[in-house]
Amino acid sequence: MDTVLILGGLLGIIIGIVTLIQATTKHRKKKPSFILVAASIAAVLSGSGLLNTENLQSIAPKDNPNTTAASTTLQSGASEEKSSSNQREDEGATEEKSASPLQSDAKLTALKQELAQLNYAGKQTIEINQGKPTFSKAELATTSGAWEKYYPLDALNRATGAEALLNQSLMPKEKRGSISSVTPTGWRNKKIGGSYLYNRSHLIGFALAGENANWQNLITGTRQLNNPEMLRFEMDIKYYLEQDKNHFVRYEVTPIFRNDELLARGVHLMAQSVNSEAIKFNVYIFNVQDNVKLNYADGTSQILKSGNSAEK
Repeated sequence: MDTVLILGGLLGIIIGIVTLIQATTKHRKKKPSFILVAASIAAVLSGSGLLNTENLQSIAPKDNPNTTAASTTLQSGASEEKSSSNQREDEGATEEKSASPLQSDAKLTALKQELAQLNYAGKQTIEINQGKPTFSKAELATTSGAWEKYYPLDALNRATGAEALLNQSLMPKEKRGSISSVTPTGWRNKKIGGSYLYNRSHLIGFALAGENANWQNLITGTRQLNNPEMLRFEMDIKYYLEQDKNHFVRYEVTPIFRNDELLARGVHLMAQSVNSEAIKFNVYIFNVQDNVKLNYADGTSQILKSGNSAEK
């Protein structure tokens, strides 16, 4: 209908112009011409007004959905951001949950603090929890196969811990390379009686997982801590893994520091063979050396004339 009126208006203008031209001649009167012209103009204006109204009406429905869509997009974006934030929080919670128990579990964190306050009293290796490991059933799962984790250095550049599900698949097939490029905290080494006081001690031994010159896996340990104390536990695990490719051992090693000291007071070792009682221990080994007094604050040391190792 609106289109018809517009077309009618345009036709009226044309007829009015033609009539006006004719009216200027003496053959026709002017009045009808002006009436026709006026009617034509009115029709055009009416049609144009309808056209504008139509355009406005056609734009409005388009604008509103766009506005709604934009609003929806913002809300959707906010929802996505919130969802993403929640997802990140969930992932963070999952990551924290899957982190080393000694770093995330309050009871075991308290254990670390307790171990840090212990002083050597003549026995270098002592049992924790009567020697029973505290891994949960989920932590002993083998569904994902063998794996290993080395936790970040702390603010003082100290190693913080390592854990693994050990298996033959992780054991090295090549000879161990040099680790002299790594200087762990408290590294104030010197020779005593023809041998060096300190070793670069692996948290997870190279023979078990093939990890070597890794700052996150090395601490300054006395020769005595490294061998025989840690080595005997590592060799038990190694022997067990070599017996069968389906053997798994859950293993965790955490260096224990007192406050801001750079030399570890000792290491906490815990291991459990999966579906077997062959490997099962939970021990704390003091980082001491016979006849040497260690300064745990910086790793310096003093040779004693007689007696056993002492602490400052």
